[in-house]
Amino acid sequence: MKNILLSLLFVLVWNIKAQQIEPLENLMNYQGEITAGTYFKDVNHLLDKYIGIWTGTYNGITVEFHVTKTTEVIISGITYSKDVLIIRYKVTDSSGVILADTTNTPNDNIYLISGLWITSNHLYYQLNYSGYSLEKCSPLGVLSIKTVNNDLQMKVRLLVDYVEEQDPLSGGCSGEEEKIFPETGEPMMTLDKQ
Repeated sequence: MKNILLSLLFVLVWNIKAQQIEPLENLMNYQGEITAGTYFKDVNHLLDKYIGIWTGTYNGITVEFHVTKTTEVIISGITYSKDVLIIRYKVTDSSGVILADTTNTPNDNIYLISGLWITSNHLYYQLNYSGYSLEKCSPLGVLSIKTVNNDLQMKVRLLVDYVEEQDPLSGGCSGEEEKIFPETGEPMMTLDKQ
């Protein structure tokens, strides 16, 4: 029994020692040089100000964000982990028709807005946005967010990479999604913390 406990203690200490913890804001400095087992942790609590429910309107569309923080494991040649924000959202048009609702979906759903990194100046947090419909042509890109007014408001803008025109699962898309986020060059949307 003593040998089993010592073995478990050795494995536990070895695993803790093998994991290197780095501040999350250092992630952008690594660019392909990440050591296996590194954990980019939000040690300075830069993501905490975003956690909660946020609402606002843009061009007659009401957007509600449910923002949570989680740890994501990345496996791409090497395995590392990072703290990220996950945004579940509900979007309704001016008539109250629900255009999109991811508020009850699991963390691995492709339509959730998932965290990438904090910009080097720490002003923005950037997230991956993949649209909200397989049937419609989706603008894909990076959603850029920041808080203002003592962290009571969030500014949001989509930096579009491209518009998905061909979905491999359905063989194509028909029509375009309702535009729910302002894009590069447009004023940022404002959401209020609830």
